[in-house]
Amino acid sequence: MSTKPVIGLLLAAGLSSRYRAVSGRHKLLEAVPDGLPGAGTPLALCAARSLRAGTDAVLAIVRPEDEPLAGLLAASGCEVLGFASPGLGASLAFGVRARPEAGGWLVLPADLPFVRPSTVQAVRAALAVSPCAAPAYRNQRGHPVGFGARHYAALAALDGDRGARDLLETRGWQRIGVDDPGCVADIDVPADLEACLRPR
Repeated sequence: MSTKPVIGLLLAAGLSSRYRAVSGRHKLLEAVPDGLPGAGTPLALCAARSLRAGTDAVLAIVRPEDEPLAGLLAASGCEVLGFASPGLGASLAFGVRARPEAGGWLVLPADLPFVRPSTVQAVRAALAVSPCAAPAYRNQRGHPVGFGARHYAALAALDGDRGARDLLETRGWQRIGVDDPGCVADIDVPADLEACLRPR
């Protein structure tokens, strides 16, 4: 991989419908419960901090009307772009198109707040020798997923909610074994936070 910057893409433009339906609250602004890393910190901010640990800059994709989340992430040092996203794939493509000069992108949905910085750093290091890389915990692929610049056209063309899964399946990816349950612990409903309190 070149010496061009590696950009973190924090995908935070979803509607979080399931979480809001159960709790009535904004998932990404929900505070991490006591007993978990980052206790008291909003979920999205935890994810942003982890992503920043292994990238040169973090670009957060946020819905245009979501001013509280945009303000929180901007204050933390993220560059925030508003996008009324129809799905994960569309958000990813929007972020990649915003930084076409990058040497690579590390993609992390903002509802994975417990990814360890060391995992992010390992994925970045893998991009030096592999065009696609992702962590794996107990044989389950996790996040962030790293893509080298050669995949720009394919990523920029994504749409809808499929993300880059098809790209990974057809072109292959370097598996990085990690002892990091946070890389697979996405938060969809409040019970998922409670589950993170239980030993794995």
